Amino acid sequence: MVFKLEIVKNKMDDQFVTELFKLLKERAKINNNSSYTSQLIKNPDLLAKKIGEESSELIIDFIKNNKTGIINESADLLYHIFVVWISMGINPQEIWDELSKRQSQSGIEEKKIEEKYMNNKYDNKNIFSKILRSEIDCEKILENKHALAFLDINPQAPIHILIIPKNKYIDFYDFTQNGSAQEIKHFWELVNDVINKKNISDSGFRLITNSGKDGNQDVPHFHVHLLGGKNLGKMIN
Repeated sequence: MVFKLEIVKNKMDDQFVTELFKLLKERAKINNNSSYTSQLIKNPDLLAKKIGEESSELIIDFIKNNKTGIINESADLLYHIFVVWISMGINPQEIWDELSKRQSQSGIEEKKIEEKYMNNKYDNKNIFSKILRSEIDCEKILENKHALAFLDINPQAPIHILIIPKNKYIDFYDFTQNGSAQEIKHFWELVNDVINKKNISDSGFRLITNSGKDGNQDVPHFHVHLLGGKNLGKMIN
């Protein structure tokens, strides 16, 4: 999806954001179907779906090193994020204030956060660690230098595949914070390769990763569930 605006600026400055946000707020008030922004505001499920689609397309273009695609998808994603802000009554200044707080965070505070997180040690006895050491067998689907994909032994759909990094990462946060750019790139490349191998890019699929206690993470090694092969219904019942 590519959207067009009547505002032209040479850079993403405060005035541009203010004028863009004002324009989108006006479009959100339109009651007929001529405004895509208005349609999104009235249909939160559609808006959530578009956020997911644009995020996925951005990841794919990043993996492919497609600079033009990254620029286009980033613009689309930013547009939909702006619509989310409008739907929730959030002013851009609230976001800038939060970013300012993070920017001013001292190195000492960052170190404290890092030490607090690293106290959550990796468990070498978890089942995925044993699979990677070949102590337990798995039904391998694909692998590359930094990731492994194999069948889930308790499938929740006709297609249910687990993708894990080969190095020791506890969860999604640990992986994205501490994994190398190459590891992260290869991980998502393998996800795409499995999707292509199972021929479900058109029919659709679901990616799930659980993290921590509230996320009901069963195995303390970062992993993604790829499910497909049927209509999977609502995300959360």
